[in-house]
This record gives sequence, structure tokens and C-alpha cells, in this order.
Amino acid sequence: MTKADEKREEAEALYRSGSLFHAVSFAKSAPNLEPIWGNWLFKQCIVEEVGEPGLSKTTLNFAFVSSLLNNQSFLGVNGKMADVGWVLYLDLESSHSLIKARNNMLDVPDNDNFIYCNHFGVALTDLESCIDMEVEEKRKKGLSLGILFVDPIRAAFRTRDENDNAEASIQMAYLRTLSQKWGCAIVIVHHSSKAELSGTRKGSGAYARAALSDIIWNFEKLGEDYDPDMFKFHIPKSRYIQDDFCICIRKGEGRFEVVDFPAGYKVYSSGTRIYSLQQALDIIMQDEEPREPHEMLAELDKIGQRPSRAGLYKAITAMIQLGALQRTEYGHYVYVPPVQNY
Repeated sequence: MTKADEKREEAEALYRSGSLFHAVSFAKSAPNLEPIWGNWLFKQCIVEEVGEPGLSKTTLNFAFVSSLLNNQSFLGVNGKMADVGWVLYLDLESSHSLIKARNNMLDVPDNDNFIYCNHFGVALTDLESCIDMEVEEKRKKGLSLGILFVDPIRAAFRTRDENDNAEASIQMAYLRTLSQKWGCAIVIVHHSSKAELSGTRKGSGAYARAALSDIIWNFEKLGEDYDPDMFKFHIPKSRYIQDDFCICIRKGEGRFEVVDFPAGYKVYSSGTRIYSLQQALDIIMQDEEPREPHEMLAELDKIGQRPSRAGLYKAITAMIQLGALQRTEYGHYVYVPPVQNY
């Protein structure tokens, strides 16, 4: 039997089971989106993280995970790592000594919930069965895999041609399968192109990686005229919540902090403001009283939040997508209490 025959038999078995095609209304019973960090990382999403060499992407990722596991905010935003469990970091370019040196600068949690693998030359496909066993061992302790980092993606696959879209598509489909099987977010770390393009074209090689990612995190230098320790964190694509996220970060001694963009560096961003509005609205609407937008604005004004009407609607839209608000037939919005996803 050929592989094509096997795939066809699998599809036919799914059809007979009644789990292949669904009425659109079936999705109403699906779990809500589950954020891990703000509007910018969710369970079972695939993130392509792209940046130029020397921007400390790996150190930033280690700091990010450490903050989540320590129940601390990262870049001013609290995560929900308590619901996640543990993180696996495939650090395929670092020695044990380099990882130790990086950890010396960070508040890395002293437990076995942050695990790394730096076994050079072993492809992710070869490691899958080993990760399966680790996932099962952690599950016995009540822990689920929250995030898998693949750093860098070119070292995780025996890629013949980085520019081959067909090959990249197969890799991304495989990552999607792993994300669904383990129920985790996957962050693939990728280098930027030599042309230093921006937006969804920033990553080097085949465009299929960007096209098939759910979210793209871009890290970009500000330019020769600016502080080399400052860089831009921009999200040009999100299938979840598109909120024009763009912040300026300053790095130093293992720390990363949000700072204002330098004078003269023009950038527009509403991402963090929208997320702040969501948090405020979440508190205001928990009394489950239906409100129109102008009533929400009045309540926000009482706590010092004075968003534009456009900003308010972006926050409302995000909350609807997350299942926290729903619109009534009379143009009001009501709070939807959270339910436990299983």
C-alpha cells in the first residue's frame, strides 16, 4: 500500500466517524482562545520570531520564559503561565557553558519546568518520540507542555534549500501537527533576510514560513543613528488579534524593558494600549450589566482611561474574539464569564 493509499484510507475513516465535516455552528462548542501572554501568544499557535544577529533573541526568550514561570510580568504584561506548566527550549546553537552564562544574568526558575535540549545534529523529527515521553512524564505530575521553542529553525530540520517553499510548507505542516498533538504554542526562531526587509517579508528564505505562521514577532534595529541596545518589537501579522503591536525595547545585562522610541523615530502603535483597555473593560463588565460603547467610555473615564472611540472598538472586538464579551440584539455588550477549557 502506498502512502497515498494510507492517507486516503485515513480520510475515509474520518468521514465514516462523522468527525471530518461540521456545520459552522459546531464551532460554538469549541474552547475559547487561550492566551499565554497578552494578545500575542496563545496555546496551539505557531509564532515565527525573526530578528537580525546580535539582537539577543535567545536571551530575550529565556528572560520571557523565566518571567512567566516566576509569575512575573514581561515587558509590562502579565502572562498566564500558571495554567501552562512547563517549557521546552530546543537551543540548537548554544553549548552548556553558553547557556550557563546566559542564565547567570537572568532570574531562571530553579525547577524542572524550564527544560532545554542542545543536542547538535539531531533533527526535530528524530526527537519527537523523546519529547512524547517527556510530555507523558510531566503529564503524570499534572503538567502540560505550554511552549516549545525551536531555535533556530534551520538547525531543527535537515533543510536542503532554505528558499524552497514546498520544503518549508512541509516543515510548517509538521510543526502544526506537533502543536495540536501536545497542545502547546511553538515559537520558531529565524534569522532575517540579507535584504533586511520588514513586515511579513523579514525572514530569510521561503515565504511559506511567514504565510503559514499564526503570529510573526519581528525584532528590528532602529538604525545606525540610534542606541544599539535599543530595538523595535513589531507584530506585522496575527491571525488571532491584530492590534498594531509595536514597542521599543532596551536591553542590558539580561534585562529587557519597554522604553519610548527616540525623538525623531516615527512609529504608530496601539497594541499595548488596546490590551490595557481590555483589562480595564474586563473588570468593569464583570457586573454583567449590558452596556453600550458610550457607557463603557464613561466608566473608563472614571478610572482615568480616555481612549478614542476607535481604540474602544478594537478592545471590544478583541474581547469578543476571546469570548469575554458578546453583543446583544439591542446593540449592547454583555460580559461572558470565563469557562475552564479542557
